Amino acid sequence: MLKALIKNTVQDLDKSGVVTVAANAFGNVDSDGDISMPGSFIKTLKENMSRMRWLKNHQRDQLLGVVLSGHETSEHLVMRGQINMKKQLGMDTYADYLLFAENNLSLEHSIGVDAVKFLEDRDNEVRKVLEWKM
Repeated sequence: MLKALIKNTVQDLDKSGVVTVAANAFGNVDSDGDISMPGSFIKTLKENMSRMRWLKNHQRDQLLGVVLSGHETSEHLVMRGQINMKKQLGMDTYADYLLFAENNLSLEHSIGVDAVKFLEDRDNEVRKVLEWKM
């Protein structure tokens, strides 16, 4: 599974632990040499939302909370989730979000994805991903 990683901005964080983040940027070369194209998440959001899990560092035994929704804007994949504030892991993660926000910094987010459809640009050694599966 590939990891798309970008520095992003937390768009919203409330006291109940609901957070909205830009989880992926379109037109951005990620750490695996992939470029997500607009529309590349539409199908997976429609078909796989109920199966998505919000994990810390891709660790299946570190469930942070639940994914509430996701959509694309012209620039980003935007995801909204509820941190489990009844667990120590959730409270610690919430505290990290607050600390970073207070210092005008943003946590990085990584999503687990597989490229389903893509165009290879061998000259630039990147893939333009037309469809992802999360």
